[in-house]
Amino acid sequence: MAAMMMTPYRLNMETVMSNGVLRIESLRCIKPSEEISDEVVLKRDGRRVWPGGDDGMQMTSGTEAQIGHDILFGNSPEAVIVLFDQDDLGSDDNLGTVIVNENEAGIGLRTAEITTPGSRYTLTYRVGRIQF
Repeated sequence: MAAMMMTPYRLNMETVMSNGVLRIESLRCIKPSEEISDEVVLKRDGRRVWPGGDDGMQMTSGTEAQIGHDILFGNSPEAVIVLFDQDDLGSDDNLGTVIVNENEAGIGLRTAEITTPGSRYTLTYRVGRIQF
């Protein structure tokens, strides 16, 4: 049998992917931006991450949506999550942003307030690590 030549493995730091994962547990509406309800969506990097489909989730004061959606950190140490009120006409209204850091892994359940002068929401989440 002929000897095999092994190519050295080189690690390019620009392509290293994190093993961190953000789990969005729930979203609670304390006060919607609209008079009765908002049709909300969560986005990361301009992409919709929740809810699936084309419509937003209708939320009124006191309602809570159980989400259970996982988002990989990828090659970034933070995940910027933006809450929007989806409008049929015109552009969607930005209701606020939450920045979650990968170094929050293992801390347990966390909450973040998302507020504007006319609305208030609470996002519940946790950060973990993918292990094999």
